Amino acid sequence: MQVLAFLVSFTGLATITVVLRLWTRQRLRSAGWDDLLIVVALAANLVLFSCRVVEIQHGLGHPGETLPPSALRTQLKALYLSLPFYHLTLLASKLSALALYTRLFRLRRVLLASYSLAGLMCVAGTWMVLSAILFCLPVRDFWSGTTPQPRCLPKKAVWLSNGAIQIATHVVVLAIPLVVIPKLTLRRRVKAGLFLLFGLGLVVVVISIVQLITVIEILTRGRGDLSRALHYPALPCPALV
Repeated sequence: MQVLAFLVSFTGLATITVVLRLWTRQRLRSAGWDDLLIVVALAANLVLFSCRVVEIQHGLGHPGETLPPSALRTQLKALYLSLPFYHLTLLASKLSALALYTRLFRLRRVLLASYSLAGLMCVAGTWMVLSAILFCLPVRDFWSGTTPQPRCLPKKAVWLSNGAIQIATHVVVLAIPLVVIPKLTLRRRVKAGLFLLFGLGLVVVVISIVQLITVIEILTRGRGDLSRALHYPALPCPALV
């Protein structure tokens, strides 16, 4: 229940923030691609949240050996559905941030860095989404494990490499404005406010690092604890949105 309350709080806060942002942009008639992308991120995060609710209702957080096979299968089905939306949420959120940078900071190097990073993230994000959808062939072996000779991607290598890429792109996206702000001709108080605003993104980096470490530890214990590891990826998504 604590995990559910945490997810509800973060998801609710993210939803309210996006709604207020869109309302403000509509009033100012200044909507842009960054707003569209954050709406995509929020929609994907709501699907991810729904999947986590299903997992919690079917015993997420309890030892796998104490749950019936049907509950574990349902958890893994919800997990399978959530993974593409997890990557889509993070990708759309970071692309939204980069699109915002191109509107706020019209410096050539910022534009070059933002567009280059966006291109790399689109390539990496496409791989992450497709690797989540086609993790096993046939797909049902992700939750059933009944196929005699399934063809699955190496679970540990894929999830850990994807997690490392996500953390690296978190850091780079956050670094762009933090490098530019000191060189802007703004009042010290305004600069401090901008540093605080973008610095809050470091919370997402910390959560993602803790998530990756936790997943590494749990993945070494075997399939029974698989679904327990994956409630952590739901945490940075609403925070990033």
